[in-house]
Amino acid sequence: MVGAFVARAGVPLSARTTRPVVDRGAEAPGAGVAPQAMTSVEGVQESTKVDHDAALKRYEDEAVGYNDIIATNGVTNIELRPRFFAGKFKRPLVGADFYDAVGRKDLADRYDARNTGRWTLIIGGSAIVLGGTIYFFAGVGDDEDCTLDDDFSACLDRNSASVETHAKWFVGATVVGSVVSIIGFWIDPHPVDAPTQRRLAGEHNDTLKKDLGISDSARAEKPSVSLRPYMLESGGGLVLAGTF
Repeated sequence: MVGAFVARAGVPLSARTTRPVVDRGAEAPGAGVAPQAMTSVEGVQESTKVDHDAALKRYEDEAVGYNDIIATNGVTNIELRPRFFAGKFKRPLVGADFYDAVGRKDLADRYDARNTGRWTLIIGGSAIVLGGTIYFFAGVGDDEDCTLDDDFSACLDRNSASVETHAKWFVGATVVGSVVSIIGFWIDPHPVDAPTQRRLAGEHNDTLKKDLGISDSARAEKPSVSLRPYMLESGGGLVLAGTF
């Protein structure tokens, strides 16, 4: 039985009863694979790379980092609350922005409420001091004009009593207003402490990496440490800042 015919220009037809021997070792990579299949595989690889790059970019934009701040004047060291930021361009996360960034709206609402109360005390206390000051000077400038007559001594007494009354109100308003403002200044609007904030940032980054399907080694920024001087009215010192 004839298996095939080999046709060449100018050569009579001849029968071929054996299969051609193919050297599989000499075949190029991908030989024997349909072009459509190769194209499909390459497309999947390219799509996977694009997806990974997009996921990594999103992580770099949304990951939360922070600088740990330690201030020292050579005698005492003060660990300040970390300064948080988002992404590789270090967008500052101030106040409630941090809690929104890590997906804790409940803590963001608590921060806003505490901060509103804090500033209410600060502004209210300042208003009390200002009101007492205005009341005092208004009373001092409203003295009677005393004339040298039989009522002169009584007029001076009335003016003195008026000044004394206004002075008492001024002192009282200054003390009360100052105490109220100081209480406001001392209130920490953050609903959690610094270690909890660091933990929330780490949990947010871990969840983000898991959702995006990227490795645990991905970071928005490499760790770094810096040393900077600072100046205050009470003195100066150095600030040790670390990015983690």
